[in-house]
Amino acid sequence: MEKTNLFDFYNSSIKKEEKTELEQFIIDCINYKIIVKDTKANREWFKDCYKGKFPVYLEDLTMQHVKQFKAMIRSHKKDEAYEEKLRMQKYKKGYSDKDVYNFCYEFVEIMPKILKDFKKKKLAYWELDENLHRITDANVHEKENLYISRVDQVLDRMIFLLNEMNEDKCSMKNIYKKEYRKMEDNKRREHGYSGIYKVFTDTEGPDSDGCYRLKYHPEYSKEEKELKDKYFDYERKIHEYRMKCTDEFFDLLKEHFWDLWY
Repeated sequence: MEKTNLFDFYNSSIKKEEKTELEQFIIDCINYKIIVKDTKANREWFKDCYKGKFPVYLEDLTMQHVKQFKAMIRSHKKDEAYEEKLRMQKYKKGYSDKDVYNFCYEFVEIMPKILKDFKKKKLAYWELDENLHRITDANVHEKENLYISRVDQVLDRMIFLLNEMNEDKCSMKNIYKKEYRKMEDNKRREHGYSGIYKVFTDTEGPDSDGCYRLKYHPEYSKEEKELKDKYFDYERKIHEYRMKCTDEFFDLLKEHFWDLWY
């Protein structure tokens, strides 16, 4: 008996006005990229996540797949409802819960976009360089070009600094990240999370600040400990660089804040 490819089943189902529960289930799985194209990378990813066979045909789906996938679909639909809630808040209030929840991240995400748009439309006069005033009216075009160039330089610098402040976009990357993550992933595969972390119990006592936290398990080899130290030392250097960019950006913002209009 010939098996039914999931994507063929999807293509035939999506055209129907009325869909069965199974058809809607497969449509949701593919639309939310729970079921993806059959590639070596996707098969390995699926095996790591679900410890089972990668579903290519309708007949490959097991009850375990259905249970897991339905939970993922519910999660995606919950996220969609949350995003719609945020959009309505933006429409009504001008900001959303997301902006309040992580204001610093939202600030460095949205401000470069605003400044790039502002750069195209700026009309305000900035007090930038007294040498600009010494250029005679006969060279008004030269003066205008120099002025525009200086303003653009300031705005470009502010945009650059904002991107460097952003943890995801910062140009300074941890050179030990790949090696460190590989080591941690290997430990999880070998021992599970309980082999990497432990929770201090009441008998062991809290930290110095009185809090109970997940602790790294101390069983690291000498080489692993050296890699871990190098990784976190470099993270500190990145943090210091980002803080330096933060200080410079707010110095520029303080200087030109009332020039940011057009």
